Amino acid sequence: MVMLQDRVARSAHAAGEASPDDYLVLDLSSGRYFGLGEVGGFIWQRLDGSLDLAAVAAAVSDHFEVPVEQAREDLLEFVAQLIADGLAEASSP
Repeated sequence: MVMLQDRVARSAHAAGEASPDDYLVLDLSSGRYFGLGEVGGFIWQRLDGSLDLAAVAAAVSDHFEVPVEQAREDLLEFVAQLIADGLAEASSP
């Protein structure tokens, strides 16, 4: 279970890049592409392990002008899926 105090980093075998209509992440070990969308790309760029997820949620809330509680809930679900897909790794403080 991912929590707001966790720090999450992109997996070393995943690479992301913005495209005109999406944000794409390639799992270098499997060759699978994942479309993250605008919000997902914004989050992906901040998953370098230096910020806890509470700070990432605050950035999402500010940038996309959504309530912070909604940003937190959606972020935790999104990051849990990234971890399940092997694209990111969490570490507790």
